[in-house]
Amino acid sequence: KCCLLTLSVLAAPAARGLVSVSTPALVGKHKCLRIPCQGSPNGYPPVVLLGGTAQTINSWVSHFPGLSQEREVLVVELRGQGAGNDLLPPFDVGLQAQVLDLEEFFQETGLGEAHGAPVDLVGFSFGGRVAMAFAAARPESVHSCVVTSVAGARGGYGRLVLQNWVALLEGQGEKGGETASSQRSSQALENFAWSSILSSYHPEFLAKNEKRVPLWVRMVAETNTREGLHAIVAQTHGGDPTQELAEPCAAAGVRGKLIYGEQDLLCDIPGVPDFARAAGFELCGFEGCAHAVPMEEATKWRREVLAFLNK
Repeated sequence: KCCLLTLSVLAAPAARGLVSVSTPALVGKHKCLRIPCQGSPNGYPPVVLLGGTAQTINSWVSHFPGLSQEREVLVVELRGQGAGNDLLPPFDVGLQAQVLDLEEFFQETGLGEAHGAPVDLVGFSFGGRVAMAFAAARPESVHSCVVTSVAGARGGYGRLVLQNWVALLEGQGEKGGETASSQRSSQALENFAWSSILSSYHPEFLAKNEKRVPLWVRMVAETNTREGLHAIVAQTHGGDPTQELAEPCAAAGVRGKLIYGEQDLLCDIPGVPDFARAAGFELCGFEGCAHAVPMEEATKWRREVLAFLNK
């Protein structure tokens, strides 16, 4: 399925105050932020958040207070995401490479099957595809899996948007020297950000946040690389998700839930129930939401995620 952007940078107040967010650090090869439980631990597995294509750790800051009241939360930037990571070059960012990366990450964090500490994977869009691929390949390391805005097919409009994103992020060679090349990359990132935001959010949500959208565009452009985003868009959105993701999850007995926006233009919405059924996942649709459900309906989305994880 698809991808997305950064959004909020300020933490929202929780019932017990603001979460104290430390500086993200390298854990093995991955940039990660590890947030301890802020309330009373109930023995729940840690939540590991995997964001959409152009999301970074900062994209999830407003969700930290609500998610960390009863459990530890880890937010990970995957290969190809963020401002560049020489330890994770974006040559191969495919799902199998991401699975191997996550396996190494869990070894470094003392989580997963090898440590007797399964996690709850929560993935959005591209991160949802990675979550499903990992859960199917390493089911003993995953207690539950919640994915949002992942579907078995895109539909004609979604395929056209993807072609547009690939074209916007294509390299333009080195003509004009390093400075000119850098300027072209920055412009490509801004163009991609405009396109991804306008096609991923519901029009009413965008209209309410009209003055904020240019800030979101700058955030996407300043916190990502053209090479990384191009690799993710070009390498991870093809194939047959039902065959490659849903059916392996069902075969592995993965406990999961799929959340989607009923006005998501990037998914083939009529086919979403079949995709969830093929995976053996529960299904929940959000009326009035497009692709970016966790941002458009943040509180309702968290409530739905935690209700499933806490069962």
